[in-house]
Amino acid sequence: MYGITYAPLSESTVAVVNPKQHPVVSGAESPYDGEIIIPSTVTSDGKTYIVTMIYNNAFDRSPYAGGTVTKITLPDTITEIGDSAFRNATQLEALNIPDGVTAIGSNAFSNCQNLKELMIPASVTDGVKEALTSSVSSGYPNAKDVVFADGSPYSNEDGVLYKGTTLEVLLDKEKDSVAVKPGTETIGESAFRNASVSTVTMPDSVTEIGEYAFYSSSVVNVDLSKNVKTIGKSVFARSDVSAIDLSNVTTIGEYAFQGCDSLNSVELSSELTSIGEWAFEETSIEKVIIPGNVKNISAGAFSEVETLRTIIIAGSVESIGEYAFSGLANRTENTTMIFLGNEPPEMDDNAFGSGEKLEDLIVVVPESAEENYKENNVLGSYIPETPTDDTPEFRFALSVPEIASVNNGTKSDIEMSATIPVGAVLNAVSSDEEVATAKITDEGKLQVTGVSEGTAHITVTMTLSGTELMSDTVKVTIEHVHDMVKTEAKDADCTNEGNIAYWHCESCGKYFADESGTNEITLEKTVVPVKEHNYENGICTVCGDKDPNYVPPVDPQKPQKDTNAATGDDSNIALLAGLLALAAAVAAGTVVYGRKRREQ
Repeated sequence: MYGITYAPLSESTVAVVNPKQHPVVSGAESPYDGEIIIPSTVTSDGKTYIVTMIYNNAFDRSPYAGGTVTKITLPDTITEIGDSAFRNATQLEALNIPDGVTAIGSNAFSNCQNLKELMIPASVTDGVKEALTSSVSSGYPNAKDVVFADGSPYSNEDGVLYKGTTLEVLLDKEKDSVAVKPGTETIGESAFRNASVSTVTMPDSVTEIGEYAFYSSSVVNVDLSKNVKTIGKSVFARSDVSAIDLSNVTTIGEYAFQGCDSLNSVELSSELTSIGEWAFEETSIEKVIIPGNVKNISAGAFSEVETLRTIIIAGSVESIGEYAFSGLANRTENTTMIFLGNEPPEMDDNAFGSGEKLEDLIVVVPESAEENYKENNVLGSYIPETPTDDTPEFRFALSVPEIASVNNGTKSDIEMSATIPVGAVLNAVSSDEEVATAKITDEGKLQVTGVSEGTAHITVTMTLSGTELMSDTVKVTIEHVHDMVKTEAKDADCTNEGNIAYWHCESCGKYFADESGTNEITLEKTVVPVKEHNYENGICTVCGDKDPNYVPPVDPQKPQKDTNAATGDDSNIALLAGLLALAAAVAAGTVVYGRKRREQ
C-alpha cells in the first residue's frame, strides 16, 4: 500500500523504512506519492506486525521516496520517529504525530520546506530541539508555527523553543532580536548558533549559557544576566559580538571569544579566576587587565590580538602559557605590558611568539622588582641586547619619591616616576587633611599643601576603567612657619590698660614676646594694668577726676570768725536758737487750746 516498505524491529513489530537501506518485509516497488496513510499493522507471510516506528531516513529522497509526498498520517501505534525520518520531503505540508510518540530523532524534519502543520504531542519529552534545529536552518520557513499539545514540557514563544526553564533553540532564524522570557534559567547549547539575530537580552534569572550558544551568529549586542558566572566553550566564538559586560563572570572557557574580530573592548571581573585556552584569540581588544584572582593565563589566550596596546597583569598571575600573547612583534605601535607583581610569572618559552625581538614593547614593573624581571630569561630574550633610542626598557609602574618637609600654608609640586597606560588616571589622597591635602595637577605632578603641623600619609593610586592597578604611599611632615603680626607697645593710664609689644601667629593662633616665636606667652601676659590717678590739689592731672578724700588746706593769713565769746565755738549759739524756737511753738499752742476751751 502506497509503496510503503517495512523492516522488522522484533518478532511482533516493524518500522517504516527506506527500501534502499533495509531488508524488506513487504511493500511495492513504487515511489511514495501524494497522501500516505500508514496502517497500525501489516501482515507478511501470514504474520501480523504492529507498526511502531518511522525509521531513520524512511522518507528521505530516494528513487522510492521524498519529493512528491504531500501528507502523511501516522497510526496511534507509532512510539518513535528516527533520525532524518522525513528529511527532504520537500512537498510535505501536513503531518499528524500521534499522542504516544515519545522520541523524535535529530534532523527528523530537515528541509521540509512546505510543512505548515506540525503538532507535537505531550508524550514527546525529549529530542525536540535536535529534531527541529537542522530543519529550520535548512529552509523550514514556518518554524514559529510549530505547535505543542497541552501538557507538553515544550513551548514555542514567537519562534523561540523553550523546554521548562531552558531556552532550547531559536527556531525562527530570521528574527533580528530576542528578549529571553522571564524565568528562563539556561540558554541551551548551540541555542543561537548561526542565527542572524543581532540583539539578545536576558533576564537576571538566567544563570547558565551552554557551549556554542552564539557560535558563528550575527549577534552584536548581548545583555548578559548579572547572574551568569560562566562563559563556556566557544559560546561566542566566530560571532559578531562587539562589546559585552563580563563584570560578573568568574570563568571564561576555552575558545569563548575566538575569532570575534569586532570585539574591541572587554572588562574582566575582579572575581574572574580562569581564562581558557585561546579564549580571545584573533579579537580586536586594545587593552586587557588581568584581575587579581587569576593565577594562569592559558595557552593562546590573547594570541594574534594585533590591536593590543596595554596589557596589565596582576601580581596573582603565576604562569603564562605558550603563545598567550603571540603576535606582539606585529604591532605597529608601542605596547605597554605592566606587571604588578614583585616576582615575574613563570613564562613559556613561546609566551610572546616564536622568539622575535619586540622592538615596540615597553615592560613596566614595580621599582623594587626591576632586577627580578630583567633577570627573567624568557622576558629578557625578547628585548634586544643592543639598546637603541627605540628599544623597550624596564620602567617603574608607579613610584612616589620621599617628600621633604612641607611648610604649612605652602604648596609643593612633586615629580613622580610613573608610566601611565592609555586611559589610566592618577588620584592622590591624604590620610589627614587637617595636616595636609593632596591632588594630582594637570601636569601629572603630586601637589601637597601643608595645613598644620603634623604628619600625614599621601597615597597615589593608578586606576583604569575603575580598576585599581597599583598604588604607592609616602609620609609627609608639615613643619609650622609662623605668620606673625606685631602689636605695638601701648602705655597704660589711669583709665585704660596698656600692653607690651607682642606678636600673634595668624596660622597657629599663639602669642609670642619676640618676632622669632621662641618665647611663647599668653594674651594675659601682654596686658599692662591701669595706673593710679595723679591727683594735684584734689584733681587728677591725667583725667581730671576729683579726689573724694581731698581736704582743702587752711590759710593761716585769713582771719577767723568768732562765733562764741567765751569759747569761740558757734555750736552753742545754734543750740540756744533752736531751744528758743521750740519754746515759742509750745506757747503758741497753749494759747490756742485755752481759747477753744472758753468757746465751749
